[in-house]
Amino acid sequence: MKNLIYFFILISSFVGRQAFAQEESSKDNSKGAIIKFQKTKFDVKEIAKNDTIAIDFRFTNKGNEPLMLTKPFASCGCTVPEWPKQPIFPGDSDVISVTYKADKIGAVNKKITVYSNATNDKVVLTIVGKVVEKPLREKIKE
Repeated sequence: MKNLIYFFILISSFVGRQAFAQEESSKDNSKGAIIKFQKTKFDVKEIAKNDTIAIDFRFTNKGNEPLMLTKPFASCGCTVPEWPKQPIFPGDSDVISVTYKADKIGAVNKKITVYSNATNDKVVLTIVGKVVEKPLREKIKE
């Protein structure tokens, strides 16, 4: 009788471990697309008024399903994002290119909200810095 009880305990322990392992592996297999940026914040330091800069925010699909980006939303018209329209497959990388035109003197704090089908479906990219007046000699050349 003792042997029979030990046998059932051993079998149920084995079955429980198998079920747990299968559940864990199915969690890993169903995680979907995951967007991971190298940097989400870019500091332009100082930029002259009316100058334009382009910034690339590089990202990778760390998930196991294709990643699709929808139109990124910029906080103002002076910040224009360009994004890949095609699917980004697992392990692949691409960039969101942001063009910023410094039209007002003062602090810069621009946000670009990126929406996608990723499990982390909303990511905010930030551009910070300061817009300054152009040096006098550059104004004379214009």
